[in-house]
Order: sequence, then C-alpha cells, then structure tokens
Amino acid sequence: MSRLDAVDQYNKAQSRGKKYFNTCKSRGQDPFLKALEEMMKISDLRSVPVGIIEIPMERIAGTYSESRKNVFAGNFMPLPDDHSEFAKKWVDLCEYHLDGSGIADPISCYEYLGDFYVREGNKRVSVLKSYDATEISGNVIRLLPPISDDPEVRLYYEFLDFYKVSRLYNVTFSRSGQYARLQDTLGYEPEQAWPEEVRWEFYNVFTRFSSVFERLNREKLEISPGDALLLYMDVHPYQELRDQTKEEIQARLNKLWPDLRLFAKGEPISLSISHEEKGKSIRSLFLGAPKIHAVFLYDMEPNESSWVFSHDTGRKNLIRQMDGEIDTETLVCDENGVGLVEKAIERGVNVIFATSHKHTGICRRIAADHPNIAVFNCTPNTPYAGVRGYYCRTYEGKFIAGAVAGVVAGSIAHQ
Repeated sequence: MSRLDAVDQYNKAQSRGKKYFNTCKSRGQDPFLKALEEMMKISDLRSVPVGIIEIPMERIAGTYSESRKNVFAGNFMPLPDDHSEFAKKWVDLCEYHLDGSGIADPISCYEYLGDFYVREGNKRVSVLKSYDATEISGNVIRLLPPISDDPEVRLYYEFLDFYKVSRLYNVTFSRSGQYARLQDTLGYEPEQAWPEEVRWEFYNVFTRFSSVFERLNREKLEISPGDALLLYMDVHPYQELRDQTKEEIQARLNKLWPDLRLFAKGEPISLSISHEEKGKSIRSLFLGAPKIHAVFLYDMEPNESSWVFSHDTGRKNLIRQMDGEIDTETLVCDENGVGLVEKAIERGVNVIFATSHKHTGICRRIAADHPNIAVFNCTPNTPYAGVRGYYCRTYEGKFIAGAVAGVVAGSIAHQ
C-alpha cells in the first residue's frame, strides 16, 4: 500500500513543481533551484563547521551543485517524468519514509547569509517538503562573507551574535538592531545565553505566532514574522504572548495590523501642516464635539520631575482656558499601566495624553482596542496607527540659539 501512496505523492509533488515552473516562466523568472556554486566561488569564503542542527525548511534556498538544479522546480518539487530513474529513486525514498522509519539521516549543506544550500540530500528535502515538513536535520558548514557596510552583511553578523546566545535559526528580521532589541525585550544581557527551557519555549511561541502572521499577511507585507513579533510584544509582552492561543493572537494582531503596514513602509509619520487650519482657535476645535474627558499619563509625580511639572502646568492652564468644557485627571504609571488606563476609560475618559516615551506601548494597545479614543503621545516621530505625536520640535530653537551664540562669540571653535 505504501508504494502506491508514494507514487501518488510523487505525482502530487510533480504537479506542484510544474505549477511553480509555469508560473515563474510566465513572469520571466528562473523556475529552477538556485545553485550556490553559480552564485559565488566558495573557496574565497571562510568556512566554519556548525555541526548537526535542525534546519527550518523555509530557510533552504537551493542546492549547491549546478548539475542538480534542473531536476527540481524552485520550490524543491520534482520535475522529471514519473517513469524516469529519478522518479523511481524519489518514490523509493518516499516509501521508506511512509514505512514508519522516517527520513532521519541528516542532509549536508552550506549556510550562507542565513540561507541553506544542499550538498547531499536534495531528494530528502524534496520528499519532506512535499509533506509540508517544517524542519530537517542537517550537517551544516557556514560560509562567512567578508565584513562590510553592506546592510545585508551587517544584519547577518547581528544574526550570528544572536545565534550564539539563542541557537535559533527561525527568527529573522529585516532591519538592523532588531536582534539586540529582542534580546533586551526578553530580559537578557547582549551576550547572555538563553537557558535550554527558554529556547524551546520561545521556539514554540514563535512558531505559533508565525503561523498566525503568515495566515493574516494576505497583502504580502514585506516584513518578517520576527518584525511583527517585536511590534506585537511592544503592546502584549512576552509574558502574555506565551499563554495566548492562536485565536487570541489573531484577534490582537488584527487590531495592530495598521502598525505593521506603517512599519513595512519604512518611514515614520511626518508632520503635516495645513495652511487652511490657520486662524482657528483651540476652542473652535471642540465646538460641537462631545465633552472632553482627558487623562494625562505621567511616569513621575509633578514634584519629582521638571518635565512632568511642565505638562501638569499645561494641564491646569487648559482647565482655566476651557472652563466647564473639559475635565481632566492624572495617572502616574510606568509601561505596565494598561489596566489603570482601561479603568479610566470605564470612567468616561475619551482623550489620552501620554507624556513619556515609556507609555508608547500603552498608547498602541489602547489605540488598537479602543479606536474611538483619541490617543496622543509626547514623543517625536510616532510611526503607529491611531497614536498621534505632539512632541515639540525644540531642536529648531536650539539650533537658532546656537547660531546666534556663534555670531555673538565670533567663533565656533572650542576655546
């Protein structure tokens, strides 16, 4: 029975391969596997034995040898006729896999810039990919590119630092600094190794999160699941995420999707000033609107910080200027104060002024969960949907003051 099943599996895999092949040809793209020896001269690179590890299937980018590439479509599905010698060997391997023994022998491959290229075991990869396996065991040799200012190379060396402490290959980022940020978010020092139990827990949590992200990413945002994870954990810390089901993650990630779109664009929100708005008074902005009930979030008491004191002075002046038209209250909290803000909303708060960058996570969560609440964060360049920044551009005044001081002094050099 398993022989018939294996033949049927080959036909299904071949069908997937031909579909991929034809789609690529119609788009003018190479329909075959990438071959590493076509891409570079391996002898020019420094090689480092990594040993046997579990390789994420999604990171297997191609084969090593040019001679092996044309029997597979670019998705590793087989192309030869089902009566060919290649097909017979593929079916034999598939039958062995179905007999219960499974494919356990490690493949041999090179790793370059985080992707894997198979030296030995292409058919093993093909069979397991046809069953949508997520990992395969492999004996890996890492090829190190020369250190340079190339963004891809810099990001790769950041990954290598991350790999030393996490031993994880499945977490990728699209921007520099994200690996260090993840390490910090999880509470570890830059070179602190993860305990084995933490590594496996995070692996399972990340796998669960990634599957939800990939399912939701129908618009094909050019960000990685790792990028999405960090944006998510800004609002829902890891301590929450690790206990959440796929359904809970999906509901929360859906609310944060506008933030992911902004991140994918790669540009912070810029200040836009409409000349048509000139001449309007502050009071006119509130006419005809529901009564404002605003909460001001502070990270310290006003008597403990001149920054907070200035905000609180502004709040009191607002009350005087808008007498009877606005109610305010204050909350002193750190980045973990979401619960306090939720209770304030239950009391009728409909505007939030967060006066510290520490409150950004709170602002994003409230904006996602309560789109009817106006959320303002006093921090420059707030690239998040639903959160508006109102940070004063004091650097312009400082520049002018510095220029004037230079003119008066007659010198810009240090004395």
